[in-house]
Amino acid sequence: MHFQDAITISRSVADVWTFLQQPNSETAWHPGVLEEKITSEGALRVGATGIEVRKVFGRQVEFPWEITKYEPECRVTTESRGGPVAWVATYVLEPVGEGTRFVFDYQQEATGIWRLLLLGAPLVMSKQAKSDLANLKKVVEAGRRSNQ
Repeated sequence: MHFQDAITISRSVADVWTFLQQPNSETAWHPGVLEEKITSEGALRVGATGIEVRKVFGRQVEFPWEITKYEPECRVTTESRGGPVAWVATYVLEPVGEGTRFVFDYQQEATGIWRLLLLGAPLVMSKQAKSDLANLKKVVEAGRRSNQ
């Protein structure tokens, strides 16, 4: 499954990037993410690792991830290969006027029983992504900090 969506945020690329680099920033705008744990030492960079905790079908599931591309104030790609669903998520930040176009690109491949469980996921996840991006816009434009 693959989808991509974008939204324009009325804040500079630097402001959006700074927000996204805060610990647990995803929990502030992505209700499906319960917790983000950084498991590597130092700053976020290529090779940095962590665990994303999500609620899936009523239970908490951990998805270990690794940053595979990292271009400050431009792009970050994380990949998860260790959970029940392999995914690649890329955030791209592009300046537009005085704001930022935030592009979210997501690919996933489920294995085993998860393949059956997620048959209807593309429509649901695409709808959820639109809602998540609207949440991101709202949180960043309000100048709120992440849920640390």
